[in-house]
Amino acid sequence: MYRLFVGNMSSQISERKLRKMLEPFGVVESVRMMKGRATGLPVACGFVDMLDERAALRAIMGLNGKKIDGRQLKVRLGF
Repeated sequence: MYRLFVGNMSSQISERKLRKMLEPFGVVESVRMMKGRATGLPVACGFVDMLDERAALRAIMGLNGKKIDGRQLKVRLGF
């Protein structure tokens, strides 16, 4: 399994929307949006687990730098 970090997201992006954005690149095992400690509200980043390396690399190439909801996404391997 390969974990991706997705950052600089709009507050309009939900876990469901993030999953739908990544599914065209391969099998998405899980999606987890980060939440602020004090507020409990989603912040501008999350982690996505993809089934295989090729899917993860396709997602990085396809989405890194892409503008979605007025924000330029940052997608890279997460650890």
